[in-house]
Amino acid sequence: MENIISKNLPLVYIIVLNYINYQDTIKCVKSLKKLDYSNFQIIIVDNASPNKSGDILKEKFNKNYIFLQCEKNLKYSGGNNFAVDYILKELKKPDYVLILNNDTKIIDKQMLAILVKHAKAIKDLGVISPKIIRPNGKEDGPYTKPTVFIWVFNEAFFPLAWLVRLANKYFKKLLKINYLNYDEAMYPVYKVSGSCILIKFDPFIKVGKFDYNGNLYAEEAILAEKLESIGYKNYYCSYTQILHNHSQSISLIYSEREKHYKMLKSNLYYFSKYRHYNKFNLMLITLSSTIFMNVYLPIICLLKGRRYKKMC
Repeated sequence: MENIISKNLPLVYIIVLNYINYQDTIKCVKSLKKLDYSNFQIIIVDNASPNKSGDILKEKFNKNYIFLQCEKNLKYSGGNNFAVDYILKELKKPDYVLILNNDTKIIDKQMLAILVKHAKAIKDLGVISPKIIRPNGKEDGPYTKPTVFIWVFNEAFFPLAWLVRLANKYFKKLLKINYLNYDEAMYPVYKVSGSCILIKFDPFIKVGKFDYNGNLYAEEAILAEKLESIGYKNYYCSYTQILHNHSQSISLIYSEREKHYKMLKSNLYYFSKYRHYNKFNLMLITLSSTIFMNVYLPIICLLKGRRYKKMC
């Protein structure tokens, strides 16, 4: 692809949120030097890490970077909002903010330039994400709109759901069928993975930024609902990609059971406040997740060598 650098590029602030795992943050920030884009500023936020992450990062990136220190752990939504509040008070207004997990790595030097180019061209674009690839080759997102049926099927009937996904993947490959138009390089989706998202600044501020509710998950779905309410969409762009070493910081803190419980709590908040689900539907979601956590998750952890419960 041609080099699309110019002197009049939109201003982008790149926000990298750190918690405990400063080693990954350093690698992530260093990889940003590869970007073939000239109008961005990096903001590093330490989310009140209990180790010396904040001191190490502040000393490491004391020149040509903006370092911010949270007084308490504000999670994903609050930590990123903390940086956005700083932008609103202290910095020149940007056109976009790029929210980047600290366990991501730039593998395409034109990623930011490509995302900005398409963001400028699409009027109803609120968020755009590249193809997000894990080290094992699997992709994070994009995602369809969740329903009670899908949630209950995937959780309470996990073995059957796994077989259906496996068969679906096999037959799509065999018959070269692509139900969600993944061959299209650019298209609207319900939500994308929050590990790397370019957000149009004005509508983001208009909807009140991220919903800081104290939960750990469902931020992308909540943001999708908020942006949709004012006429903006999420877009997926497979023209470019980024590497994501999935949930490294979270895995250092929580066991698989704890993570799943927090995911349930976050999604109950999302389904209740933004999808207006009644108590019966919320009960079904809770029951199916309880079955998954107590029946299937221990077996999955055993097979994959993961930590099911927190060690005493």
